[in-house]
Amino acid sequence: MGPSTAPVASIADGTEITVFGGGVPSPLHAVATMMRKVPLRTFLLRDEVDLPRLPASPSGPVYCCLMVSRWFLLLASCLAACGGRTELEVPPPPPSCGDAVVDRGEACDLGEDNRQIPALELIVGDEVRAVMPFDTSTDAVRFYDYRSESSHTGFEEGDLGVWVLQRDVTTGRLNLGAHFGIDEDGSGITVEHGLVAMDMNGVPDEAVVVVEDEPEQGEVRRIDDVVLGRWEFWRNSDGLMLEGLPFPGAWEVRASVVYGDGIRRWQFVGANGETVALDVDEEALLRARLTPAACRPDCTVPACGDGVIDAGEVCDDGNATNGDGCAADCSSLDD
Repeated sequence: MGPSTAPVASIADGTEITVFGGGVPSPLHAVATMMRKVPLRTFLLRDEVDLPRLPASPSGPVYCCLMVSRWFLLLASCLAACGGRTELEVPPPPPSCGDAVVDRGEACDLGEDNRQIPALELIVGDEVRAVMPFDTSTDAVRFYDYRSESSHTGFEEGDLGVWVLQRDVTTGRLNLGAHFGIDEDGSGITVEHGLVAMDMNGVPDEAVVVVEDEPEQGEVRRIDDVVLGRWEFWRNSDGLMLEGLPFPGAWEVRASVVYGDGIRRWQFVGANGETVALDVDEEALLRARLTPAACRPDCTVPACGDGVIDAGEVCDDGNATNGDGCAADCSSLDD
């Protein structure tokens, strides 16, 4: 007999694979050939593969081999699909806050209009930051602690000007002050001579000047919503305190200073005594807001009790309970 020739079967691209047992492809050979030669779509579109048809009366071995080969072809298609071929469609990115679509887990989404509007904010140049007052259990007069012709707030330094936002937690009154220099008698630090001019524009009508250094000299004047300070001092400090800014409220106070002598730096003091350096050559703006944002940058809706002090609130301790230092509606301090 001449050499036997194993029958072959062809697939869509013309590749021939060895078959045995009455025309059934060798399972292992079929898988290897398919994965090497045939694109993924060939496996997915089974009509492109010219598989041998089942004989009318297949013998047991032939039937078994045919079924095994078909299972191997299915396995090959799965393995190819897991290989991350470039022909596969890339799924779209997951939804994200800020795309103007309210997705699952988001309370709102206004896209570019998502924003945070705090109760109080400090603006210097292009920088905007949320601020809160320095809380004490004293009113504006006792906080300024005027004696020895000087302020004694605890924030004085020799060459420093201070713009301080203070709140009396016993009454909830919001106060705004400024002082320059330091008392030599109480600190041992000497500023031989200081010369400062300060303007505060937009001061609310409700705010009243309750402290001014050496009032008989007329160093502080108020004209409508403008408070002017013109101070000259030797080895001490000068300044003022305003008491009773509306809070919550809607107002803007702009402050600018000009230093002639002695003072070189200028800073804002707020909650917990935290300081923000101010630019001597640039106006600083302190703003109070009443209306919160419709949707925050994290796609949440502002609400009292969420731990964030939004516009219209004076506090937010993370709950809606009275008697814990913040009223249930976040509109006042509640002891």
